[in-house]
Amino acid sequence: MSRRALSCCLALLTGFVVIPGYAADDTWLNPENLPPQLQQPLKLLATTAMSGEGKDFFSLQPGQTATIGTITGPAIIFRIWSTSSDTRLSALDMIVDGKRETLVAKGALPAGVAKDDPLRALDQQAYWSYLPVVVKKQAVFQARSFEKDVTEPMKFYLQVGYRQVPAEQLTQPAAVSAAGLREQAKLWQEPASLTGVGEEYTADPTPGHAWCPQINGPTLINGLQITSRRWSSAPPTPQQLQATRLVITCDGQKTIDVPLAALFNVRYALHAYVSAGTAVQGTTLYLRFPLPVVSSLSIGIEPFGSGGLKEADVRIWRQPLKAAPKYRLCAQYFSQYSVTDQPMTLLNVTGEGIFLGTNLCVDGKDRKTFAFLEGNEQIYIDGDTKPTIEGTGTEDYFNGAWYFEAGEKANLFSGVTFMQPKDPPVVDCYRYLVADCIPFKQSLRLDLQHGSRNKAPDVLYEGVNFWYQASPTNVAEPVAAKAPKGSGIGAEPATGGDSLIVRIIGFVLALVLVGFVAVWLLRRKT
Repeated sequence: MSRRALSCCLALLTGFVVIPGYAADDTWLNPENLPPQLQQPLKLLATTAMSGEGKDFFSLQPGQTATIGTITGPAIIFRIWSTSSDTRLSALDMIVDGKRETLVAKGALPAGVAKDDPLRALDQQAYWSYLPVVVKKQAVFQARSFEKDVTEPMKFYLQVGYRQVPAEQLTQPAAVSAAGLREQAKLWQEPASLTGVGEEYTADPTPGHAWCPQINGPTLINGLQITSRRWSSAPPTPQQLQATRLVITCDGQKTIDVPLAALFNVRYALHAYVSAGTAVQGTTLYLRFPLPVVSSLSIGIEPFGSGGLKEADVRIWRQPLKAAPKYRLCAQYFSQYSVTDQPMTLLNVTGEGIFLGTNLCVDGKDRKTFAFLEGNEQIYIDGDTKPTIEGTGTEDYFNGAWYFEAGEKANLFSGVTFMQPKDPPVVDCYRYLVADCIPFKQSLRLDLQHGSRNKAPDVLYEGVNFWYQASPTNVAEPVAAKAPKGSGIGAEPATGGDSLIVRIIGFVLALVLVGFVAVWLLRRKT
């Protein structure tokens, strides 16, 4: 009997719903079972000069070949991202322990790579790969600029996330291999791939009406689902979802307090997508990061301002754990306007934990282009005074390139759920760090620059950061940023295509009002 059939039989025998999917001991998402390789510090090889001058690329002359990065083993590479001025006229090679592999050349992946590969792709000019690469001695990255048709220097950008590990950890366990990750990816591509006992509750979105499922000992919540029977005929709007927040208290500590639109990457439009951390299918919202619990859990759907949801159905899947978990899943909302000459601090936590990634919604307000995306992410780990990790640009951090030229596209570990190029430029994107998660022992701070050297003020940045925390924590209550005084912009983000419609309706109403006034004045004169 197959494993899937056996699961269904067990469901019938026990009276519970069991949906086949990742198990409670999942290597890639469960922090309680993190293999030793993923516990090693994450390092980033990048073309960023880190001089504060904004240079984050390597320049090649026409026909030139050059080494743009080297990693010394023993190590395991977990993420590669790269782009160039024109991928059609360039190539990127990786030489691992003397064996050369072309990653991308002449604007295409190597022959034989599936176009729908969930672990490697070329999205327009952005190449990314999450296939683990074992490095025994050395990995060298070489860039090539073709001589034909190239008339000016070629810019190459590169990011490589890796961990240096003891030699004996290069092959064990097999789950951190490319084959292991590929098997897991098959389950991640199914939004409802959750195991365990399913329980459902209809939430009243008012303060103090939380659902407290009975927890009998250490438990792993494999996933959480939010929907409503009413949504099939009247789907919620992004504004309603943003005006409603999910509040989770785990073992007496508030670990999640986030507006739903920001939590599920639907700040501007309710678009379907599937990722390893969150998903939206139809009008059903999925939180897929596991939530470890020791003895108590409280789940509330509460208002965040006015105009929120009237009700919502919340469903969880859970399984028992053999021992009390060390970590709690945390999610915290941020909302702030950029300020000249100051990077934005999106997250600042103390204690031991594992950073998992970011949802980011950016509203350019009165900006004409996406130039504010020039800012780099800067991550400070365990008290470092200089960035421990610094990337090459905002969209690069989210595996995009050239101001997200690939447009709306959802992948397992990163994606763009909404994009509007102008009037104003807005984008809703995410990046989840799974194999490339960032462990920290004492503290972690995530800063994000805006524009070139923080020269793009009055842009609204909001979203959510995810991490696992070992020490006690209580996340801050969400607060919506207020527009800077004298900026002439409003605090509410644009809503994509609705903004033009609203303007047209307002113009028509104004004409009607003017007409009524004119008729009234004429009648008075007569």
